[in-house]
Amino acid sequence: MPALPAKLFDEIEALSDAGDALYEAGDYKAAIAKYKAGYALVPAPKEEWEIGTSLLIAIGDTQFADGDFARAVETLTAASFAPAGMGNPFVHLRLGQSLFETGALDLAAESLQRIRGHGDDSIFDDEDPKYLAFLQSHTPNL
Repeated sequence: MPALPAKLFDEIEALSDAGDALYEAGDYKAAIAKYKAGYALVPAPKEEWEIGTSLLIAIGDTQFADGDFARAVETLTAASFAPAGMGNPFVHLRLGQSLFETGALDLAAESLQRIRGHGDDSIFDDEDPKYLAFLQSHTPNL
């Protein structure tokens, strides 16, 4: 796929950067709005562009931080099927955590177990320890 025109890429990246700053400030709703504005500019098919997937991941991560776990599941599921999101340990971490928070424990364990194929459990170092404890103790019914 060809590269995005530089002007469009810069505009999308500026919105993403603004979203990142709002996220860091704890203004999750405003951050999501910036990320979604950037995502709206990504040409179709959005999932084929790495920047589109990056924005989906940012939206899902921010929805998780905001406690909107059901929406985070929807967004991160979409990101997990995009070429740049498939096998991405962070996507599976946030998706698994969001599924855990919605009570979908078997799916949560399945998503979190996908991380194990990428090495050690260090991705859990800055996370609530309940997620790693859950992963270590839960075997999904497959």
